[in-house]
Amino acid sequence: MASWHDGLAAPPRVLISPRPSDASARGNVLSLRHPRSGDETGYLFIDGQLQEINWFKERYGSWFLGDYVCEDGGLYYCTPVDPIFIFLPTFEAARMSNGKDPGKFRQLDEILYVEGYPGYQQLMNVSGHHMELVCEVKVKEAVQMIREYLKDEPWLALLCKKLQLDTNEINDATTKTNEASFCADSCPAPAPPSESKAPNSSAKSSKGRPAKKPKVEVGSKNIKDMFRRVTRSGSGS
Repeated sequence: MASWHDGLAAPPRVLISPRPSDASARGNVLSLRHPRSGDETGYLFIDGQLQEINWFKERYGSWFLGDYVCEDGGLYYCTPVDPIFIFLPTFEAARMSNGKDPGKFRQLDEILYVEGYPGYQQLMNVSGHHMELVCEVKVKEAVQMIREYLKDEPWLALLCKKLQLDTNEINDATTKTNEASFCADSCPAPAPPSESKAPNSSAKSSKGRPAKKPKVEVGSKNIKDMFRRVTRSGSGS
């Protein structure tokens, strides 16, 4: 009797992910850029939801899967991620802003064309809604959407809402930081005391006499030794 693992092209792996609504649904593993580092990262796109694939493994371990022993004891697990965080760096790069120019309007298929990462094309159906949240959208003639440019306020407000932060407090903190930075750059730094009030051996007082040199203590005693001498002198008397 053939076992379930017979004929597998690759050894099985253990993956934990949210259950799809349809038991027969098949997901696609996509390679996308990580929004923070830009490194290639694996994502699972299934049931219209994007999930980040993470991996964890102990130094020693294996899995017993029925009558099969999986030597790789690693655990793969998928966590849902908001696609807007994945799209933001792509939208920013596609806007092609220059100086005061906020950016250019481009078609969605052009924006999601990232060389070396065809997985972005498979997110075409879910990217439109997220783009409307953070970008300015225009409709032109028969073309579905001529889009782009990234607006600062909408996506900032959206991120603050997800992180439960107050937008006004962030704006005030940013303003104070910019003002402090401007003052630090515009105000010259005071001269060190050693340069402005350095002692001069040839300086004279107002009466024409040479100025007194600072007294340098030589061979100062420890306070414990002083009390010891006083104690000895008192006991001797």
